[in-house]
This record gives sequence, structure tokens and C-alpha cells, in this order.
Amino acid sequence: MFNWNLHKLDVMGKTDITVNTRDRQQPPQRQVINATSNSYSIMVIEIGSTESLNSLHELVTGYFSSHTNIQIYLAIKLFSRYRDCTFALLVLFYRCDQLNPTVPCFVKSFETTNLHISITRFLLNILNFSANYLTSVGCGQVTCDSPNLPDYQLAIPTDLLFDNVPTGIPNDTPDDFFLDL
Repeated sequence: MFNWNLHKLDVMGKTDITVNTRDRQQPPQRQVINATSNSYSIMVIEIGSTESLNSLHELVTGYFSSHTNIQIYLAIKLFSRYRDCTFALLVLFYRCDQLNPTVPCFVKSFETTNLHISITRFLLNILNFSANYLTSVGCGQVTCDSPNLPDYQLAIPTDLLFDNVPTGIPNDTPDDFFLDL
């Protein structure tokens, strides 16, 4: 994500990560501002270790409410390591510009083992969630065991990252920013 800072994006993180454009306008009066009296970040990344997958999923409703200007929500669920030292991680990608923004556009498991069946069931029980949105080792993907694997590059649309920036998208900015899962 270091390269993102070169394209007029501020990437800040502690436990979770937020991404905002540097030249973004202040929100209209009707929109809620965050604790620092600024507009909400353009992208929120929640990293859940102790949180349940359900609690991470339920956060999308607040993030995409009419009181925020958040465009992208990325939930990353970290599951406990198995006894055989394999592990599973899951990313849920939400976009506010979708027909139903509370349903993830896609869900990708990046791991060295299959997801537990209870996780798959939870995902398939999300209203309007299609099994086609889920990709993982158990769904024919290669194991995610090294960096820069093409199947594990997440494209973040530039137009959503630069939403509400008066000068628009800078000329030298790529169409997508990539996050290597």
C-alpha cells in the first residue's frame, strides 16, 4: 500500500486501515463527520481476529449509511491456525455503487487450506449472495502461499477512491490500485 501514497491517497492504519484522498471536499452538512471533524475515509479496511465474520459483515450497513461518504469497505477475517499449521483468511469486498451494497461483490479466501463448511454456509445464507462471488482453495484456486500471485490481486477502482475530489482523478493514476492478498 506504500505506492498508494504516491497517488494523492493517505493510507493510515493502526489495528484497522483507512484510505482517503488528500484533496477531498468536506461533506455536506447532512453528513456525519468523524471524531476528528473530517469527512469519513473513502475506504475502510476492518481486520478481524477476534470479531466474528457476522459482526464484520454487519458493519457494512453503518459504513454505507446515508450519513457517511465511504465508498469501499473491505473486511478481512483472520481465522485461528489449525493444528497442522495451515490457516485460512477471508476477504469480503463491498462497494457502495452496487445495486445492493450490503452484499459483498466478491469474497476471496486466501489460505493454505479449505474454509470450514460453517463459513461457506454463512456466506451462502447472505441474502442475494451468489456462490459465484466466492473463490478459494476449495473452489479450484491455487494455494496462496507466496506474494504476487495473480489470483490473489485485489483491484480497487480508482474512480471510487477519488470520489468527490474537485480536481478529479490525477492524470498519472492507474485505473485500479492493487492490493496483494
